[in-house]
Amino acid sequence: MKKHTNPYQKVFGASLAVAVATGTIAVAAPVYTQADEVKIPTFSDVKDIESHHFYDSVRSLASRGIVKGFADGTFKPNQSVTRGQIASVLAQTLGLDTKNVKNPGFKDVKVTDPHYGSIAALVEAGIVKGYNDKTFKPGGSLTRAHIAKMISIGFNLEEAKLTNSPFKDVKAEHWFADYVQALITNEITTGTTPTTFEPNAFVTRGQMASLIVRSETASLVDQNDSTVKNTGKLVSVTSESVKLSTGTYAMSADMKKVLNASNSAALSGAVLDYTVKDGVLIEIASIELTANGNETNNVVLDGQGFKFAGTVRVNGDYVSLKNITIAGNLEIGTEVENSFKANGMTVLGGINLTDKTSVSQVNKVFSTAAVEMKEPSFVFTDSIIQTVEVSKSKKVLIEVKGNSTAQGFTLLSNVHLKADKGITLPKVTVEKGATKVTLDASVDNLSVNTPNALSIDGTATIKNVIVEYKIDLKLLTIGEIQKVIVKLKGTTITLGDRTKVASFDLPEGITLKDVIVNFDGSNSGGTSSGNTGSDRDPSPNPNPNPNPPIIDDGKAFNLSLMHVNDIHANTDKAPKLVTAVKEVRTVKPDALLLNAGDVFSGTLYFNEFLGQADLKFMNLMKVDAMTFGNHEFDLGSSAEGHKALVDFIKAADFPFVSSNVDFSKDPLFDGLFNTKISTTPKKSNIYTGIVKEINGEKVGIFGLTTAETADIASPGKITFSNYIADAKKMVAEFEAMGVNKIVALTHIGFDDNAAMDNDQELAAHVAGIDVIVGGHSHTQLDKPVVVDKDGNGKTKDKTIIVQAYQYSDYLGTLDVEFDKNGVVVGHAGKLIEINKTQKDAEGKDKKDEKGNVLYVIPDDAEAVKLLKPYKDKIATVNNEEIGVTLVNALLSPRTSDVGYVPGTSVRASETILGNLITDGMLAKAQGYVKDKKVIMAFQNGGGIRASIGAGPITVGEVITVLPFGNTLATMDLTGSELKATFEISFKDYPKESGGFLHIAGAKVEFDSSKPAGQRVVSIAYENEEGTYTEIEEAKSYTVATNAFTAKGGDGYDVLKRAYEAGRVTDLGLSDWENLREHLVSQKNIIPTKIEGRIVDVAGVVEEPGTEIPGGDIESENFSGTVNAPKVYKGDVKVSITDLASLKNAVVKGNLILTGTPTGDVSFANITVEGNLDVSGLDGKNFDFDGITVDGETIL
Repeated sequence: MKKHTNPYQKVFGASLAVAVATGTIAVAAPVYTQADEVKIPTFSDVKDIESHHFYDSVRSLASRGIVKGFADGTFKPNQSVTRGQIASVLAQTLGLDTKNVKNPGFKDVKVTDPHYGSIAALVEAGIVKGYNDKTFKPGGSLTRAHIAKMISIGFNLEEAKLTNSPFKDVKAEHWFADYVQALITNEITTGTTPTTFEPNAFVTRGQMASLIVRSETASLVDQNDSTVKNTGKLVSVTSESVKLSTGTYAMSADMKKVLNASNSAALSGAVLDYTVKDGVLIEIASIELTANGNETNNVVLDGQGFKFAGTVRVNGDYVSLKNITIAGNLEIGTEVENSFKANGMTVLGGINLTDKTSVSQVNKVFSTAAVEMKEPSFVFTDSIIQTVEVSKSKKVLIEVKGNSTAQGFTLLSNVHLKADKGITLPKVTVEKGATKVTLDASVDNLSVNTPNALSIDGTATIKNVIVEYKIDLKLLTIGEIQKVIVKLKGTTITLGDRTKVASFDLPEGITLKDVIVNFDGSNSGGTSSGNTGSDRDPSPNPNPNPNPPIIDDGKAFNLSLMHVNDIHANTDKAPKLVTAVKEVRTVKPDALLLNAGDVFSGTLYFNEFLGQADLKFMNLMKVDAMTFGNHEFDLGSSAEGHKALVDFIKAADFPFVSSNVDFSKDPLFDGLFNTKISTTPKKSNIYTGIVKEINGEKVGIFGLTTAETADIASPGKITFSNYIADAKKMVAEFEAMGVNKIVALTHIGFDDNAAMDNDQELAAHVAGIDVIVGGHSHTQLDKPVVVDKDGNGKTKDKTIIVQAYQYSDYLGTLDVEFDKNGVVVGHAGKLIEINKTQKDAEGKDKKDEKGNVLYVIPDDAEAVKLLKPYKDKIATVNNEEIGVTLVNALLSPRTSDVGYVPGTSVRASETILGNLITDGMLAKAQGYVKDKKVIMAFQNGGGIRASIGAGPITVGEVITVLPFGNTLATMDLTGSELKATFEISFKDYPKESGGFLHIAGAKVEFDSSKPAGQRVVSIAYENEEGTYTEIEEAKSYTVATNAFTAKGGDGYDVLKRAYEAGRVTDLGLSDWENLREHLVSQKNIIPTKIEGRIVDVAGVVEEPGTEIPGGDIESENFSGTVNAPKVYKGDVKVSITDLASLKNAVVKGNLILTGTPTGDVSFANITVEGNLDVSGLDGKNFDFDGITVDGETIL
């Protein structure tokens, strides 16, 4: 074994600078800082999920300012890093002198180039050499084999011969084998898979972060100072060692008190800032707990007397801390939605209960408690507490029990604070943000330090209430208050009928009548003296009214809703959805269930049963009301018209609401539609609005459907009126009936085209709507959205908007609190994931003894039985043939496939299947959009999920290709936006990317040798006569894609912005049905070759590879790929008769071209180190610009 020596390398722990966000390198920053808390930048595309192996590494580097992201808030971890960027990173990391350098003489590296000094310094240090042709290719990508070598030499890692390699693609005879072994030995790499290293793949930004941090750790441990500080995620723990994402370490004896197997459940996924010395973990500066328990069992972290040196963050629900001391702060974040407990805990710093988001994305456990609108509970038993600060979005319960002590509480939000008898809380301060506080405790000093109206109730006994601000205070406690001290004139206090105050201390010149709102009917406890500087007006009878008035304590009406939208016949999920609804109703029996439309269309369940299958489950769940989506009107142009919709309505056990749809001209709806609000709505009827009475309170519900339906569906004689005008009319009618709690059940989209209609515009422009339950845009609103500004930007009463994504993936829940005037004063909402799987300690899906995946929400037995006949029928239909037989399979290749042919991946290359899909999309969009020319269509490769085998095609095979139920959308984009779109498509090329776009109606050329973001060479769309026209950046074009991509999926932020700007129209047409129709229309002319719609015009990137002997080469075998060009040793002779192109090759000799071409022949990316002999060619003139010749061209 040997170790690389590098005379230029400085001691690590000094600096590391890795900033390649925009091609610039940051000034070197210290690797380690003190254990002070640092604000860690977050990136929208770097998440704490299993597939993001780079998460901790990026987080570690970002926390130290070493890496930066892009202006759009992303890190782009899958984007390739150039050779020049890596050179700059490594040179600065090693502290090399990049100023006083010797010119290495590379032809493509000028002295003025930004990476010149770094490249020269690395050459002097013996870390890089460049290519044999005296180039360095600074703009080219770097392979994983090359970075293994650079890291091993640069970080001075010990190198050894390859032994027992887990990687099938790394052999002992490979030039890079020893360097890969060094990475394996130092636990720097685990490969791209457990059995592959992919040495020829290009290094991405995410991989760079992982390799840099791991190499940094390995190198640091080997220095004289073996103390290492780092951040890592806990993977597993035993009695002797702990495995983190950054390495495996032994533990000090003290560490074993807390890091042990008995605490493994609580520690699962924890993020630690830690110190290691000589391979032993000796200190934890901070820890974030992200594991979840459940309603019956908290996960417990028993410290056995352990003392954490810094901060502990709890961002998991149902967590308990036991027998532990925290020297810093205890932070309890927003993920704690139900329960936190502490027993025998001492916190020397402060305790903060906030809505601060976890650095990890933690999945919640489904339980009845998770949907119940109750106070989250924080219980401290036998614990020593200094200060507690509470700032939460909803009211919480805090209990102080046993022998606990607490010095002070600061309440910036609504709190129910309880303390056991015998415990006195020295100080409780109520700050701005709190409006309702319940105190069941003995309190020495209660400071009211807010100008906002405040209500305080409970059983508290209080020595002093100090009112610091001019405020409207309701003091409704029933325990004794020794003194109320009012500091400012203008303060008003309403006392509860059982509130007792021994004395008041008031400002000079102020009497009790000035302060106590209900003075004549209040009970002040018999005394009113205490301020020697003010006149008193004591009543001879302190409680003159024998029946004191009941003081309004702000009791409100709570409305509970469940909601779904855009189910689109995803009937298979119904049994779990039924369970979820029943679970909610167990704790909220009065909860209403609303459906916001688009039950119709999308799967075989609709094709076969026309909505009746879904209706069975809607009736079973006891839906309270539904509005119509645009897809409910899809069948209007059929021979039977809207008969299926009428049958659906007539079979429903619930009413429908629709205020802006006129059914009167279609006789099929005669007798079903009512133009008045009903207080006694009947099933199977349509009303403009209905009134539901809940616990004596009346709630109005009305419906709206998007006016886009006229353009994107087939409504026939049914018409649609202005949604704003109709909504105002409905609110006025409800209010005239004395109904002041109003729900709009809409299918107009949360953020859809504002020029047409959407929920946010509705909320801003129609006063009086309290809740909008929406659909149409398939928006996943994990939390309700509040609109409190009108169309002019002025403050208005709150409107709460919710939407539950699509396809029965979620059940939405919403609880709304109204005051006596019907104004929203509080709310809580969430989405319950229907198909969430149970996870084991390693985060993998749990399975039963038969291998079936276990779900958090089980199937409802009654619903399973109800589903069976429908499901059996669909299974039969799945096997039905569509009427098309393939001679050759339509492939969807992946690089991981056995026998994969390089350069054919569906996520990096044009495919016949992708062409067929986009051809169908383009044809369908052009058929629907009459007022614009749709010039092209594109489909993300990640959405093409399977191949179709040779032989008859079945319905099931088509659905398997496009299983997500995406819909077709059109977009208006400028030429520059289209260019930006395709830059994203090619950014990871030749590496696979789910965002790689397949196209129809256009041709796109790109140059993969250029840096990502600068690769698009040309985009041209096809004209009717078959010619092509180049896109102009300033012009606007209409294109078609799927709704997922149109909304910015796969990182297409440029498309997301267009969607948000209202330049997208969702046609609502199912992608798999479009493909089926197109295959049928093309059944006799299914293509067998790709057409060159997507062309890489890059030059050769020479990498070590196998050389092919020269000689006579068959023309069809000559060309390689951009990622793997063929290299020929010796003279090569090729006939180009009947050939369209030659490309991607290096000839280390002469290239002799012969033959008589029958058409145009293109040449690209060919390097000839000898002569090019074309004297044997017959025919017209040829363009040889794609061939680089070192010698002569012989004509």
